Amino acid sequence: MTSPVIRLDPADTVVVAREDIAKGTRIDSEGLAALADIPAGHKLATRALRRGDPVLKYATVIGYAGEDLAPGTYLHTHNILVDEIQKDYRFGQDYRPAAVLPQAARETFLGYRYAEKVYHSGLVLMDTPGYDPVAATGQIAGGANLICFTTGRGSCFGSYPAPTIKLASNTPMYNRMKGDMDINCGPVIDGTATLDQMGNAIFRTILDVASGQRTKSEALGVGAEEFAPWPIGVTG
Repeated sequence: MTSPVIRLDPADTVVVAREDIAKGTRIDSEGLAALADIPAGHKLATRALRRGDPVLKYATVIGYAGEDLAPGTYLHTHNILVDEIQKDYRFGQDYRPAAVLPQAARETFLGYRYAEKVYHSGLVLMDTPGYDPVAATGQIAGGANLICFTTGRGSCFGSYPAPTIKLASNTPMYNRMKGDMDINCGPVIDGTATLDQMGNAIFRTILDVASGQRTKSEALGVGAEEFAPWPIGVTG
């Protein structure tokens, strides 16, 4: 049975609910039971925390316990505090070197500047801002004729002249926005599909769209106003 929670790092003192969890639900992967109703996407404690103890997510301090907390407690703004702290700006303290290939045996990839014309096939990385319309505009200007756009919260982005296939990262959002999302990638995190199976589904959709099938954005007429060149100083 798939666990109703996601553990992001072994050192974390919280896990994240992948679905709504009812009070009393056993979470065998963590050896505890939910002490309250936990909404999907929210956190619960996995170990006892004393008032003032750091709360860890991604092995990073996201706040401090505002009271003594038992395993299974719903964690949110009512019991996680963020006070003035002495920040530690060191990084890479847990870095452990990994074995790598000799320099002569390593592979390389091509990198391009924003909106630079791409002349080569294969894996290509382009340096763009994170803002969706600006990034996609640069990719299209560089020669992309189809965009696969991942979204977790449900961006309604579309693009012209290259169609946009929107990939929903989670099932609840996909179910809310079926009219705008092309593919539900949630089965991977739900535990009902493998990465290979989902990759094949995405690949087949790419072929279908490249062969003339309209994306949800195209069917809705979304994208005509999404052309957004990079305004230097605003998004970069």
